[in-house]
Amino acid sequence: FGGKDYTRAENAYKAGLQALAPEDEVHTYNLSAYLRFHYAALLANLDGDKRKADIAAILKPVVNPPSFIQSFPLSFYEFLKNETSHEHDVNGHKKDILKLIRLVPEFGTFLRGRGIVF
Repeated sequence: FGGKDYTRAENAYKAGLQALAPEDEVHTYNLSAYLRFHYAALLANLDGDKRKADIAAILKPVVNPPSFIQSFPLSFYEFLKNETSHEHDVNGHKKDILKLIRLVPEFGTFLRGRGIVF
């Protein structure tokens, strides 16, 4: 990540989340979960502890899904499961997941609750 300016990327994530708002049905929620994960991972890699509160706020809808999502088998959950498997770390998402768990322990609790082990 170096000393680059990622303001444009962060603004794009924010615009994407605004476009998907209010995340009140399965498709907008599923897409926003991916977006939230990658946005939170970007911030974790850029600023880590300095943006911990922002990262927690971004992940809050993922960690506390609405009731209509509770038992729905979202592709986002399969993505997380695949990325946490021991055989799969090509894109480095497993490292992102572990970093997010360190910064937002509720994310780890959420994963374990979905049967996702890491």
